[in-house]
Amino acid sequence: MERTIGNLVEEIRQHSTPYANLGQCAVRHAQLNALKALIPSIDPDTNKSPLTRWSKDVGRGYALQKAQERTRHNATAIKSLTICQYLETYHPSSSDFKFVTRDGIFRVCRWARLQLPNLQSNWSLFSQCKRRPNA
Repeated sequence: MERTIGNLVEEIRQHSTPYANLGQCAVRHAQLNALKALIPSIDPDTNKSPLTRWSKDVGRGYALQKAQERTRHNATAIKSLTICQYLETYHPSSSDFKFVTRDGIFRVCRWARLQLPNLQSNWSLFSQCKRRPNA
């Protein structure tokens, strides 16, 4: 809401009648949004992918986002077993099996953020620990 008000305030051009001009801008935006709702193909942002170039789509609207560890490290035995069981059950032909060592330990790589299907991002503890505290 605040962003919309800010955008409308930026569009005010005639300072002598700011509220009339603001009203016209609001009506124009409402009309444009109604058209985009009726005819989605006229919106250039409709076909844009919400993922950045460095994101990894993990399905169902979820995506991993940078920063990412440069090297993989060994997960615990319990975590490795859980990951392997999940992959065997839901993704038996996954290329991620190459990250399992001979001992059955899965080598993991941590990511900084997880993008949710509603396009909100969650920060991981890994990314928060890397940040320096405010001085």
